[in-house]
Amino acid sequence: MGDLSAMHKLFVDTIRSTCQPDYHPDQIDVWTLSVENKDRWQEALTHQYFLVAEIQDTMVGFASLEQGDYLDFMYVHHDYLRKGIADRLYQALEQEATGLGKTSITSNVSKTARPFFEKKGFHVVKENKHLIRGIEITNYRMIKEL
Repeated sequence: MGDLSAMHKLFVDTIRSTCQPDYHPDQIDVWTLSVENKDRWQEALTHQYFLVAEIQDTMVGFASLEQGDYLDFMYVHHDYLRKGIADRLYQALEQEATGLGKTSITSNVSKTARPFFEKKGFHVVKENKHLIRGIEITNYRMIKEL
């Protein structure tokens, strides 16, 4: 599946290039290893609302909404950051949630992405500490009321 391999590449490249200021190399390594969980990715692609952003037939971002109110994935290629792609992906997901009658959107957000989500009106509900292959990674449970 071409789209899945392109998503995996974008996912890994984005984390490796943009999250370095916020996460230790060991944390980045275990985070990016999640591409090996083929069942998780297939489940997400099958059951979530996915959007893909392309420029000249090249995937430059993707985002997903699970059960209409949980933003699961949002990644933009590092060469296309701060060009409005994440804004457009997020707005489309929010419109989908609103159209489904949802009253809020939640997400587990990285340290790197937290400022973006705060600008969109999200606030932190709790700090999460995940232990993955013996490495602790912090992210934030955030919510936005619609």
